[in-house]
Amino acid sequence: MDRDIAREYQLCPVMLYDSFCSAKEKKENSIRIDIFENDMQKLLDAGYQSISIAQIEECRSKQIPLPDKAFCILFYGGHIEHYTLAFPVIKKLGIHADALIESDLIDVINCPGTQDYFPRYDWNKANEMHTSKLVDFYASCHSVDSKKDAIESVIQEKINSINMHIKGGNAKTLFHFDTYDDEKIQILRKLSIPLYLDNFLTTTPEKIQNGLVPYINVDPNFDVFDVIDCYCETCTARIKRIESILAQNNQTVIWAPTQNWDSICLPIEKKPLIRNYLRHAIPLSVLAAERTSKAELVVLNSYIDVVFRPW
Repeated sequence: MDRDIAREYQLCPVMLYDSFCSAKEKKENSIRIDIFENDMQKLLDAGYQSISIAQIEECRSKQIPLPDKAFCILFYGGHIEHYTLAFPVIKKLGIHADALIESDLIDVINCPGTQDYFPRYDWNKANEMHTSKLVDFYASCHSVDSKKDAIESVIQEKINSINMHIKGGNAKTLFHFDTYDDEKIQILRKLSIPLYLDNFLTTTPEKIQNGLVPYINVDPNFDVFDVIDCYCETCTARIKRIESILAQNNQTVIWAPTQNWDSICLPIEKKPLIRNYLRHAIPLSVLAAERTSKAELVVLNSYIDVVFRPW
């Protein structure tokens, strides 16, 4: 994979949402639906584009760049709130989401012996979401599945189940395990499944080359822009670190160097937080463009003396 395109492919934030709650509720580790809607609107207003996992794979296979400021939404688990709360927001804003489901738990309302179990929606609701052309479905293994001997058959069965129940569905683009090893990745290759999901903290050049789509769990206590920054900065740092280690050890770096650099125009804040101390004012003029709250954190965390604030 060409290095520049590989960078873009790896740096498309895939944000995983587990559970939602209503605007009037307060549940630990659940995203309030009004916050989710506000976050999505902020991204759209800032020029971000919602894309699908299928689009990521298309760009990857055809060696073409991703759309500018692309991001991907991922609903995990098939929870009923994804249909009752999140899907109306998806339709309202006209954005895309991908859903990871455990097909054998579809329409399971209660699970005796399981603490904090989230009821799942049924196939009819899944079809309604898919028919809107705003939601695609992919399969996920839970911890019990990973302990089974015939794991290849388990994967195939889960994919077949989705393709059978979802009209026009194609669940063979992506698969998700709770944990990974070389054997599982080889099974995915054998089944011609090009992409797999894993936490962004595991990102490596080799995994990207082999079809890794890194994702980040969205924390309800963090601003959505900071979630994206954390994702991009962490993935980039991990890639650079490993490439540096390989280079120091005289090993072959997976991506060949390129001099095909593209110039970019950064947005500039015309009324910067700081108007003197040029060593701070210039970078903050870039950093603070439409992100005043983040610029203020940089000022505070860097112990910068603020001698003038326009307001």
